[in-house]
Amino acid sequence: MDFDSNIRSYPDIGEKAFGNKGRMIVSIAMYTELYLVSAGFLILEGDNLYNMFPNDGFEIAGLTIGGKQCFVLIVALVILPTVWLDNLSLLSYVSASGVLASAIILFSIVWTGAFDGVGFRQKGELVNWSGIPTALSLYAFCYCAHPVLLLCFIICTIGYASIAVFGYLMFGSGVQSQITLDLPIGKLSSKIAIYTTLVNPIAKYALMVTPIIEAVKNGFPCYLNKRVFGIIIGTALVISSVIVALVVPFFASLMSLVGAILSVTASIVMPCLCYLKISGIYRTFNHEMVVLVVMILMGIVVTMIGTYSSVLDILVNLQIDGFSLTLPLMSDDNKQEYNNNGLSTKIEEVESNHSPQATGSTSFFKTCFNGLNALSGVGILSVPYALATGGWLSLILFFAIATAAFYSGLLIKRCMDFDSNIRSYPDIGERAFGNKGRMIVSIAMYTELYLVSAGFLILEGDNLYNMFPNDGFEVAGLIIGGKQCFVLIVALVILPTVWLDNMSLLSYVSASGVLASAIIICSILWTGAFDGVGFRQKGELINWNGIPTAMSLYAFCYCAHPVFPSLYTSMKKKHQFSNVLILCFVICTIGYASMAVFGYLMFGTRVQSQITLDLPTGKLSSRIAIYTTLVNPLAKYALMVTPIIDAVKNGFPIPWFLNKRFFGLIIGTTLVISSVIVALLVPFFASLMSLVGAFFSVTASIIIPCICYLKISGIYRTFNCEIVIVAVTILMGVAVTIIGTYTSVLDILVNMKM
Repeated sequence: MDFDSNIRSYPDIGEKAFGNKGRMIVSIAMYTELYLVSAGFLILEGDNLYNMFPNDGFEIAGLTIGGKQCFVLIVALVILPTVWLDNLSLLSYVSASGVLASAIILFSIVWTGAFDGVGFRQKGELVNWSGIPTALSLYAFCYCAHPVLLLCFIICTIGYASIAVFGYLMFGSGVQSQITLDLPIGKLSSKIAIYTTLVNPIAKYALMVTPIIEAVKNGFPCYLNKRVFGIIIGTALVISSVIVALVVPFFASLMSLVGAILSVTASIVMPCLCYLKISGIYRTFNHEMVVLVVMILMGIVVTMIGTYSSVLDILVNLQIDGFSLTLPLMSDDNKQEYNNNGLSTKIEEVESNHSPQATGSTSFFKTCFNGLNALSGVGILSVPYALATGGWLSLILFFAIATAAFYSGLLIKRCMDFDSNIRSYPDIGERAFGNKGRMIVSIAMYTELYLVSAGFLILEGDNLYNMFPNDGFEVAGLIIGGKQCFVLIVALVILPTVWLDNMSLLSYVSASGVLASAIIICSILWTGAFDGVGFRQKGELINWNGIPTAMSLYAFCYCAHPVFPSLYTSMKKKHQFSNVLILCFVICTIGYASMAVFGYLMFGTRVQSQITLDLPTGKLSSRIAIYTTLVNPLAKYALMVTPIIDAVKNGFPIPWFLNKRFFGLIIGTTLVISSVIVALLVPFFASLMSLVGAFFSVTASIIIPCICYLKISGIYRTFNCEIVIVAVTILMGVAVTIIGTYTSVLDILVNMKM
């Protein structure tokens, strides 16, 4: 606000940073958060009143209303007149009790623990990994009142920390979503805490919805008296929030969702992004920029993990029929807790009846390493180009594609749980649609692997030619130079690796893939920070013409799904596979997003299809990044073509004069030669990988898992929330496939004519 004296509100900051679109995004996040918090107040009131008066209720027109619903309706009627107040000074007197209420609640609970026989004897756990997403989300929810002063932050943080520690010491891991529900209601101190808790929402509800009322009054034309119009809006908000509270009466889960997706966005991510844009510090690299980028990335991680966990909690509590997705960070103790509502029992029965009989031997951490190696590929070099092509807002599509890919990975696991005979990705297609399904899945998977291997050769040729533009050689009087020269040399170096018939040997080669990605990111950051390149480019907010290419290249980053069945089968503790997926996807998504943002800030709209082509070759950090990039394809090429070699060996009869080993050598050599031909005929890395991402990656990694799951599980016979999610994912995948394929094919044809 110091940069512009005209900034008077939070949406003004968004408008100053990103124009009208920025104002709209900030306003939507802010008002949605306020609305859901107001609904949470009603749930809190209902829970506590029902805890004190479990047998009360009333009857209207022959309809008996009891339980929590009864109290939610009564509280709504009490609160309703406060939203009709049009004088903020009156509201300030009401809200003043909110601060006093918080202090009274804290002291009353401490008194209950110290003098009313509850004590502080619980030890608790040092860390509970399965509860971390919910904890992060609820912590974030505590700070959803931006902007406030430093003194307020210190006082409130001390208060929150005190109640957290004392409450955990009093009731341990058995504490409920609201600590007042655990207090002995017969004690005076407990009654004081509970009654004060009931006062707090009455004091704050009107303050929460007043900004929404004002925004609607000022944003929409009205032919009524403005005062009457405000009363109508306020009443409508109360009624709708009552409906939300009755439909989703789970305080912890709803507030966890608010904290994860809305509080983090409005209170951490948006202020950082707006400050970067308004201040212009993104043009230079310094300590402040590093702190801001770390905060943004932390906020994105909390949003992704917390939103997924809280939405899943809500669905589990609603007991949706057929929705059997297990929580990704769920320990056995947590599963037992959910058994109380019946759904988890059903989940575990399905898993026990259909889980694979064969027990793998790979540990959790080794599976994570293998998953990271599969997901972290050469796509990391193209994400800056993808961001430059689509603009800053295309990052929304990136996270949407990452979420869809993660969800389809979970569906692959669930498909395998239905049949213990499923051991590979083509097996899933066969289980769903018979031999035709196996054939379609196999063609999509192997074609994708083949074109990616050809892309490796193009990448090698581009980077080697960038470093040694004048080198070449002569064969039988034919001079071969330029990129073609290096493509042929790399193919000769790679060829022996495809002759390896021992997967353990290949695993040692592939281990460098994860390390290579980390080294590339660090080297490029060093180049930008200390080698004179800087982070000064502004970029564009959005480039509609480049969105199809950006989506396709983002999808290419998540093309490892054919590997997931092997990872799942090899695991010793298969119930932890969801944990593996979420850990791998979060780490890789952070890596891809970081590379995209930093690369775009370094080179702007002129960034090339591989960021290594823009690096100054005379700098040591640049050479490290480039040389490491050259190692990555050498590590992964053989892994890409080995499944194709095995499929051909097992699917075709071997000539009588050859043994299986020699037949494999011939197939591998043929694949290398043919991929060299593709690399020489279509030497356009971005266009080819965009085609792979749009048509093959989306098909194999998003659409096929969803369709197969619908068929195998049989949920398509009933309509519920899960089938809506799967259908939306399929439609998104189809849209990306059609638009991206058309654009990438057109790019290839245009480049070939030039």
